[in-house]
Amino acid sequence: MAVSNKGLILKEYPKGLPNADKHFELVPRTIDIKNLNLGENEIVVRNIYLSLDPYVRFTLREPEPEYVSVDTLLEKRVSIGQVIIGVGVSEVVKTNNPNFKVGDLVYGPVGWEEYSHIKSDFAAIFSPINKESLKDIPLSYYASLLRMGGLTPYASLNDDAFCLDKKFWKAFES
Repeated sequence: MAVSNKGLILKEYPKGLPNADKHFELVPRTIDIKNLNLGENEIVVRNIYLSLDPYVRFTLREPEPEYVSVDTLLEKRVSIGQVIIGVGVSEVVKTNNPNFKVGDLVYGPVGWEEYSHIKSDFAAIFSPINKESLKDIPLSYYASLLRMGGLTPYASLNDDAFCLDKKFWKAFES
């Protein structure tokens, strides 16, 4: 049984600010989750929230001729015709990984698509979301405030190792 798996595809490498119509395309696709054979430690997730972090722009740059591809989330470049990559909050819908069961909520690297098939090397990066904490915290916070999108600015403003001159920031306090 195939289900919808629309995905945001890179049409052209942006030079300067990306333009939605010129550089991206929402492509209708399908995925047959039931009949998908998972390799060892692989999972399939339904993406609920995607985070739009600044590093995503880095992944949309055209590789330089001398560029050596590195297969880590922050170094991986998106090729023309591929789904944009990022991090997000997802629900496990199929698993061949002892660390996850169907219904688990997780945070990790996913495609900007409805469902993502996560290979074993990236499945190890996923972290579970404690469902007990959801009664007090909106799930969307796990894709923003409680992760990279919120912790990076928090650390830069509050940790002396990262912080600009404290006197500068006093000017913005009310």
